[in-house]
Amino acid sequence: MIDINEIQNEIDLEIMTRINKHEVVKLPWLIQGVLSRHGDVAGSAGEEFAIYSMQKQASKMCKNSVKKFSQDESEDEVSPQMVLAGMEQLRVAYSMKREDGMVIVPIELCTLKELAERAGQLEKISESTKKHSEEIRAYIRGMTSSNTA
Repeated sequence: MIDINEIQNEIDLEIMTRINKHEVVKLPWLIQGVLSRHGDVAGSAGEEFAIYSMQKQASKMCKNSVKKFSQDESEDEVSPQMVLAGMEQLRVAYSMKREDGMVIVPIELCTLKELAERAGQLEKISESTKKHSEEIRAYIRGMTSSNTA
């Protein structure tokens, strides 16, 4: 019996292998791959429920792997293999919403428009994070001044 963490690692490896081959990774293909390798429950008791459960779990695991390529990933959590050689933050691939749904696109296959949009998203996140930190500091100052009164 294969461990769930092994399957998660398998998904991550599949994504990186496809990225290294300069291929777009489509979420439905990723889910189908997991189910075809680990979804054989034909003839077992509770087959219908088992298939449903496996589809849900495979979908969840694949989505977790895709999220690693999202712009809101904490910089501390980024694997070095996901950063483009010679760069500090630029990723080898990004998750993008395209006509066929959420996909992971190697950076060299991203359009200039997609990359510009991603840069804009990151700038908005940066502005929001800065405002958030300023509000926390203002709150601390307020608490400190009310404690000394």
